[in-house]
Amino acid sequence: MPELPEVEFAVRKLRDWMAGATVEAIEASPGKPLRDLAPADLQVLHGQRLTDVRRRGKQMFLDFERHTLLVHLGMTGKWIPAETPPRGGTRMRWRLSSGAFDFVDWRRFGRVRLLPIGGSHPEVDKLGPDALELCAERAEFARRVKGGRAIKLVLMDQSVLAGV
Repeated sequence: MPELPEVEFAVRKLRDWMAGATVEAIEASPGKPLRDLAPADLQVLHGQRLTDVRRRGKQMFLDFERHTLLVHLGMTGKWIPAETPPRGGTRMRWRLSSGAFDFVDWRRFGRVRLLPIGGSHPEVDKLGPDALELCAERAEFARRVKGGRAIKLVLMDQSVLAGV
């Protein structure tokens, strides 16, 4: 599974590739990773500008003018510049004013959710503070990881630290 450093790297790359770009077209395969979305549901993003790419734990947020795309890479998900022909496992192809990009997810463990801007999702609501951000606050970090539970259980609990 992509861990926090890989997700942070992906967010930075997407920012470089996509920030400020406008969605021209999206092609997507039905089913996972779209989960509860149909490919046609993504059409609401057409014409919207990508205003930010950010992360909390291992959750990626692509913020558009009126919507947020919540993306979890799962075990094998990744964003790459589009290839011709598309790489095997390509589940979405995005054509933006800045170029074309594919979301590749061989095992279909990734998750994509469409939220209204400022909306929330139970998957995000249960997350604790971001592990990288909390590292700067040593006292709070120590308070969260102490408490008599086995350290493995603490580190695996995303409500304690998101992204570990």
